[in-house]
Amino acid sequence: MLNWPASGVVTLADPCAGKGDALLPLADYARAARPGLTVLPCGAESDRGRAHVAHESFALAGGWCVWACMDDLEVSGGASLLWLNPPYDHVRGVGRTETLLLDSAIEWVARGGIVVAIVQRSTWNAGYYDLGRAFTRKCDILGCWDYPEPERSEFGQSVVIARRRTKDVDYGSDTSVFQTEWPSLDMWKGRPFTVPAGGRLPTVVRTELGYDQVTQATRTSPLRAALLQAAMQPAPPLERPLLRLRPGHMALALAGGLCDGAFTDPEGRPFLLKGTLTSEVKTVNKTAHFDTNGHPDGVMCVDRTAYTLGVRALRHDGTLENYNSDHDAGRDGNGRDGDTAGDTADPGEDTLPRLPQAAGRRARAR
Repeated sequence: MLNWPASGVVTLADPCAGKGDALLPLADYARAARPGLTVLPCGAESDRGRAHVAHESFALAGGWCVWACMDDLEVSGGASLLWLNPPYDHVRGVGRTETLLLDSAIEWVARGGIVVAIVQRSTWNAGYYDLGRAFTRKCDILGCWDYPEPERSEFGQSVVIARRRTKDVDYGSDTSVFQTEWPSLDMWKGRPFTVPAGGRLPTVVRTELGYDQVTQATRTSPLRAALLQAAMQPAPPLERPLLRLRPGHMALALAGGLCDGAFTDPEGRPFLLKGTLTSEVKTVNKTAHFDTNGHPDGVMCVDRTAYTLGVRALRHDGTLENYNSDHDAGRDGNGRDGDTAGDTADPGEDTLPRLPQAAGRRARAR
């Protein structure tokens, strides 16, 4: 299907190289078809181990493979042929991974170069911003074929061969690439597609560093000793003394769950503490509403969101104590919830502050 130049240099790029299992056989085939042709493979791989294996194989032919994610690299230049087999995935609320990575992947091939993409038919025309329309904006589609069985049934994979446009256009109107039936790859007949010569190895610059890359760089950095020494320095002294905790601080800590756990009372008896925060919308004002003729047509209600802090304490003897900052609802004479029969705490122990109601107000018509 591909026609290789008789001589010169051809570069092959695979930004999802893996161990080089796809690009290496293609390079071997091109050299066998054109003994006078120099074939240089290059690519990127996010897995460190696979990237190392691919780089060792590519380097024997004068190429390379970098250890990086495709979308963490800025690529300039361009190869003669791009082999693209991106991961098949979906990012919730964003779209298909294949479409998102296309903008990064297409920069690996020179304008006028050949693109061989392994895609799934289900994502090729799955919506307005589908992979097929994104391809037609950047490439002229030369042909589309389904994989032979059993790959077609098991994986739903297809092959798309395209040529990168000299200039990107708006989403193309070539509806033939969205036909429901594609011929099988083993039934292909026709003139092969020419791979241009003169391509050069792309230049890649890493734009983002992952955790593994940062760790690897600092492990061999001459600044390692200075960085470790700076990290082990004692903390600077406080500029001012810490403020004592006030009821508002304790309320926030209880509401956020920072005080949940096992404690000991002044007499040495253990107990468990659990804080909760709930909200409720309450109507604080009602006003009659009239139409332009003075006839009543509803009631304007002013609502306010009230927050209630609750604290539960499980004593060593199994007694459960419930404290609530809402002093207006469900309280017994001791300032605690009415369902805490058997409580032995003094009324004065309920010292939790009343949380302020939300400042935001909203009106609604009935």
